[in-house]
Amino acid sequence: MVEEYVKNTLIEHKTTGLMDIKADTACVGIYAYGQCPKAHDIFHEGDCGFCYGDSGTDGSLSTENALFFRMISDVYALEGTKDARCPALGNPWTWNDWRPILGENAWASLLGPLQSAFLAADGKADEIPDDSFALVLASNFLPAVRKLLIPNVGCVHYTAHNSYGDTDPDVGGLVSTENNGSLLAGLKALRYVLNAKVASQFKGLLAEVDSLIESVEGCLKQAYDTHLGFFLQGGRYNLTTREFEWNPGTGATGFAVDCQTWVMSALGKARVDAWFGEGTALKVWNKTAEIGGYKVSCDSGRCIPRGVGFSDNKADQVFSGEWTFGAINLLRILSAEYENIDPTMAIQLQADADGMREQITQELTVMVDFDRTPPAPEKQGDSSKAVKYANKRY
Repeated sequence: MVEEYVKNTLIEHKTTGLMDIKADTACVGIYAYGQCPKAHDIFHEGDCGFCYGDSGTDGSLSTENALFFRMISDVYALEGTKDARCPALGNPWTWNDWRPILGENAWASLLGPLQSAFLAADGKADEIPDDSFALVLASNFLPAVRKLLIPNVGCVHYTAHNSYGDTDPDVGGLVSTENNGSLLAGLKALRYVLNAKVASQFKGLLAEVDSLIESVEGCLKQAYDTHLGFFLQGGRYNLTTREFEWNPGTGATGFAVDCQTWVMSALGKARVDAWFGEGTALKVWNKTAEIGGYKVSCDSGRCIPRGVGFSDNKADQVFSGEWTFGAINLLRILSAEYENIDPTMAIQLQADADGMREQITQELTVMVDFDRTPPAPEKQGDSSKAVKYANKRY
């Protein structure tokens, strides 16, 4: 099933109802910087095409190398439904996400396919064949990363310029810490596979992959605020001044749970502690639990949550399944790294991870009936366990 999806949807870059799921419209100029006079307002920004990186009209990418849109659908319109945003019009819900986001593409082109190929090869990276769709996707993805890289900063842009932002005409200028963490994990996975293969037509990518890893690690090092004790959410690059500014760690762009859990999972304890002092990774996790924890208990400077939310969670007590799995993953990594340093701490971290996993089972796991044909209410397919994204809207 995985191979069929990769082949028929990702490699072919289309679904049943969407004939092109890639942001490959040629770049005319960057709207936010006045390079595209044909777009007279932000709602016509799409007329300027997708501009990868900061080189203006040189930012076009071929369909093969362009990024996928963040969310895709089997169909464009869901017949029999009504768009609740403007119900009086009587229009059906339609697919309307036109953002080629770095993080989602790191999962679609690196992490997901490479992990699937690794499992299909029984955990033997050297036996992943050279004609694997995973390696094809990975090699096709790297030119976009090169274009989106900010050379003097080391960070990779959140998306292409001229991507739609209803309140931000320069969404292409943003940098996301979380997305750079996803990219780092994917690049490391690709390096692992390429190093394991004795001979491969893709061996020539290793030098570039190493260089990108070094750049992104440098970006994430800058994202850490030593005064606040956590990684900042991201920042913005100004194409006119050629200056990059990190968002402050307060307010709407302040603390985010996944900028700690996912970023430290990709970096590892050893790297974080080498940069900022022994025990820093554990301190960042403890602060994450304190600020973003769900049903958290703190005693003697150690906080144990039963899950995590998205950001400051003291009042809202959001319990996110996805983000808690990210926290569980981090704790399992930290536990493994502490085994030969502090066995007692390793046991505690694993117990904390197990406690959050059990809480997900208790509160967020549900049975879902699949394969319905809207608006038919009757069950038409199998049922399966699923985990809610969160316990409440947020």
